[in-house]
Amino acid sequence: MSPELAYFLKVNIAIALFYAFYRLFFYEDTFFKWRRTALLCFLAISMLYPLLNIQEWVKELRPMAAMADIYSTIILPEITIDASRDINWKQLLVSSFNCLYTGMLGFLFIRFLVQLFGIIRLGIQTPATILKGTRFHLLNKPQGSFSFFKWIFMYPQIYTEEELEEILIHEKTHACQWHSVDVILSELICIFCWFNPFVWLLKREIRRNLEFIADHKVLETGHDCKTYQYHLLELTYEKEVATLYNKFNVLPLKIRIRMMNKKRTKRIERTKYLLLLPLTALLLIVSNIETIARSTEKIINPATETDPIVMNDFQPQSLETLLQERSSDMPADTTVFEVVEQMPQYPGGTKALMNFLAYNIRYPKDAAKNKVQGRVVVQFVVDKEGNVINPKITRSVNHELDGEALRVVRAMPKWTPGVQRGKKVSVRYTIPIAFSIPPGDAK
Repeated sequence: MSPELAYFLKVNIAIALFYAFYRLFFYEDTFFKWRRTALLCFLAISMLYPLLNIQEWVKELRPMAAMADIYSTIILPEITIDASRDINWKQLLVSSFNCLYTGMLGFLFIRFLVQLFGIIRLGIQTPATILKGTRFHLLNKPQGSFSFFKWIFMYPQIYTEEELEEILIHEKTHACQWHSVDVILSELICIFCWFNPFVWLLKREIRRNLEFIADHKVLETGHDCKTYQYHLLELTYEKEVATLYNKFNVLPLKIRIRMMNKKRTKRIERTKYLLLLPLTALLLIVSNIETIARSTEKIINPATETDPIVMNDFQPQSLETLLQERSSDMPADTTVFEVVEQMPQYPGGTKALMNFLAYNIRYPKDAAKNKVQGRVVVQFVVDKEGNVINPKITRSVNHELDGEALRVVRAMPKWTPGVQRGKKVSVRYTIPIAFSIPPGDAK
């Protein structure tokens, strides 16, 4: 799994977990400002936690280091060598998804820009005026009031004096508290993770909570709750699900009225917002465990292409000979690291290594004939000079498959050595190689 894909998956998993967390603990309370902070934290933490590095601390704790080791050898994707050279359906599926994702991402981003420039153009073209001490832009036709950052747009002729005062307080709350920041941020993350249903649900909750805050501010200024609710019901309701601005009557009125009539939550219940801290810590720990595990297996960064070594006439050596570690290749006092700041790099990166293994590994004839399959795990050391030394089998299948995996590992070209604290060091690597025979394959 590439680092980019791992980051992408972590972000979407965190969003799903945070939405479930929100529904479980915060959905029914009336701490609207606290909820706003929590919702913004959900988005920020989801995007940032995969980038935070606490690997040194995690590696010092033995239980976590053991989890990383288990993850690297069991859960991480392995290199699979088939007895046949059929179409790579997995790669085809990934390519199709990439095309779909990129196309939808482009469409949503273009729509976002169209809406953004439309609001900016409206703010430039409409004249500004002052009413009841509030500056707003005068719309040229009857439509609902709305705000975007410090801009307030209204057509005051369609409102009564009391309605106008309520609307101005409502929209000033959106403008003064910078609610458009929440809207823009949630919209951008929705575009980035458009296929994740939980990000759309979280975006909806952000928009709803902003309306709760503005409604509560209107009532705090002394306006009668029932009168305000009647005014909301009298206004024309138009659902604007794809807008970037804060519209006065955009939210289903039933939900807003229910929250206005809801009994205020006891202050002591604010302590439940502290539960966000252990959840964030757990995500951070799991993320770094995954990163450590992936770094012991991953094959990194393109540099140069290597010519594959073809050995069609290869005859397997005895397993005892192949399993002998060349202890003379590395001094006895050399420290071998499991994880370092800059892991060793195979020349050509992931794709080059996959091609090297797929092209050079030959499924042993007797193993293919007897339909022997399984996963061979090979461990080796990349020394300070980039040499692949001391290869050994840590998980065996049988004599022939083990020998073939070791042969090809021994034939690898030099790697770019790992670096720890500015010095080249020896690093241990583990690569799982799965030998499989597709059903019905006779060769």
